[in-house]
Amino acid sequence: MTEDLLMIVGVLLASAVCGWYVVHSISGIVLLVPADGVCGIGSVCPPVALGF
Repeated sequence: MTEDLLMIVGVLLASAVCGWYVVHSISGIVLLVPADGVCGIGSVCPPVALGF
């Protein structure tokens, strides 16, 4: 029983650390993209795609 509990705690801890790294890497990538560029592309592409 103790070994099972230790394994569960270890897996949860490893998942938390891995999730923390994933969230921080994604937020770092999102911050590299300028908001003006995304908004400008988003406002230009739909009319071009639709032929307006």
